Formats: sequence, C-alpha cells, structure tokens
Amino acid sequence: MRSLVILGCLGVFAGPVAAQPANKTDFATERTRPAYDVTVTPVTDLSHTGPSYTPKMLLKMRECDLAELYRRSPPAPVPCGFAPGLMINKPGSMFTSVLARGVQCSAWQGKYFPGDGMMYNVTFGVPTVRTTIYPGESWFDGGPSLIFDYEETSLLFPRCRDEVREVCPGVYLGILHKRTKKGPKLWTWFVLDTRPRDCGEQLKK
Repeated sequence: MRSLVILGCLGVFAGPVAAQPANKTDFATERTRPAYDVTVTPVTDLSHTGPSYTPKMLLKMRECDLAELYRRSPPAPVPCGFAPGLMINKPGSMFTSVLARGVQCSAWQGKYFPGDGMMYNVTFGVPTVRTTIYPGESWFDGGPSLIFDYEETSLLFPRCRDEVREVCPGVYLGILHKRTKKGPKLWTWFVLDTRPRDCGEQLKK
C-alpha cells in the first residue's frame, strides 16, 4: 500500500500544468523562499573527488549506503530542461528495481525545469504538479540542499517536499519528504539524471 501512496504522490492524480492555488498546511519547518534567480554553488570542500555513480548503481544500493552518499554530497545546481528520474522505494530490496522501472514506464518519468524558478514533475509524459525551487536546509541531515517545495503550489500534495544533492556530475540523489504533525517523514528516495543526453551514461545504465 505504501508504494501505491508514493505513486500517487509522484503524480498519478496530477493536475494540468496550469498554476495551482496556494494551500497552507498546519506544519512546516520553514517558509517557502521566492522562486527567482535560484543558483546553488557547490561548497568547495564538498566538490566531487570520489567515484562516479550512475542511476542504475544508486538503484541497487542499500538505504544506509544512499544515506551516507547523500550526507557527503554537495547541493545540486538547478538543471535546465527534462531530467529523467527513477524512484528508489525500499532501497536494497528485490522489488526496488522492478518498481522503479514500472513507475518510469507509467506514472512518473522525471522532472522538468523550464528555467523560470519552477519545477514540474513529468507524469504520464506530461509536465504536471509544479513546485517552487530554492536553496535550503535539508530535513534529512540539516546540511545545504536544493529544495523543490509543493506547499505553495499544489492542491493535492502541499505536504510534500523534495530535496536533492549531486552525488557526481549530473547525477542527483533526492529525498521525498512528507510534512506531518510530528515532523517531516521520509517517504522515498529518487534519482535524477541531468547529464547531456548525447553523451555519457543514460538513465538506463
């Protein structure tokens, strides 16, 4: 059942691309930042010096390994255009890859960045469910991250909030949180591939 709920959160019931009215929630650890001129510069001592990772590699990792990789990675810069994505639900289980490919072929294909300070989830091949983008504090470890916040822009998912870091050039590891009365709850992990489509490893590799 948890997987079905996550699918819904990723866009099964997504609305049209049109702007959605603001909807406040009864819990939030910080206010939404204005969506303009968003650029996150990686911290110097967190620059990429380790091994390269592909989306397929992240899909096979255990949750403890994903957590450690996320903690030592710098905040991601805002990409441009379409970034294919994979959901990493129940990391390390025998169902993780199967579920990720199933979602990719149906409900959620990734995220689209038009360059206007907003982000749209691509569901069923269509940009839907928009979020604001801003640099902010991670709800996972308190460090700097790039935030995609649904609180001000989505009627269906105002309690959801994404955060992403760049684990190696062009490969982003993300966490989907849900706001609850007891605090943020980690729902699932995901990966985005922002590498040029005409070179390097592709999402399926």
